[in-house]
Amino acid sequence: SSGVKNFVPVADKGMLTIASFMIAVIMGRTLGLEQFGTFTYIWLILLFFSGIHHALVIKPIKTVKSLLTQSENIAYRNSLNKAQSFIGLTSGVLTILFLLLPFPIHGRLSVIEVLLSGLTVTTFLRYTFVRKSADSSVSLIAGVLFTYGAMLTTLAGLSKLGKLNLQNAF
Repeated sequence: SSGVKNFVPVADKGMLTIASFMIAVIMGRTLGLEQFGTFTYIWLILLFFSGIHHALVIKPIKTVKSLLTQSENIAYRNSLNKAQSFIGLTSGVLTILFLLLPFPIHGRLSVIEVLLSGLTVTTFLRYTFVRKSADSSVSLIAGVLFTYGAMLTTLAGLSKLGKLNLQNAF
């Protein structure tokens, strides 16, 4: 029914918004002012690359996909998948390079923090692509689980390294 079809995108967006808000609350409660500023700075980098990714990969999915036959759609999705992989990896590498520059905004980051930031940007862009290009509920759920699994692994890795105390977050 159309009610269920209209509810699923709203529920998906709602879950994403709530998860993003909760991550910001957890980070804000566990990090000091300087570290939270660093987190916010990295988040802005992610949003910058997300805008480029949206213009080059996501928007074409939404506009062209419905005009193609099924065989053309598969070929088109494969080519966009390659473009997404290239943009995602490039964005992750550029994030790493950008964070290695000696800017006073983000202070001194450890190598692991820089690498995890690059991984987060790459993973987030992949998740966005999977969400927008999924042809079935199974591929959509797999994409969501992959992304949030990678994010939780990142947070757990920071906690294990002593960079983040998750016990104080809740």
